[in-house]
Amino acid sequence: MGIEARNTEINETSLRNVVKQSILDRINNIEKVVNDLYEEKRRREEAQRANQNETESVNSSASSSSSYII
Repeated sequence: MGIEARNTEINETSLRNVVKQSILDRINNIEKVVNDLYEEKRRREEAQRANQNETESVNSSASSSSSYII
């Protein structure tokens, strides 16, 4: 194999490696975005549950208090 052929092979291998790394980087970025979205969804659901529990507690207290009014 001549020097030019070897250099071409090395360049093609390097290019393939760059493309592979670029694809892996994009996959990792997508995975991070998906994980961030799931985390945001979890936090919102948790806050919604906390707000719902607080509302139910306030409503329950108001209902109990009004039963003592004559």
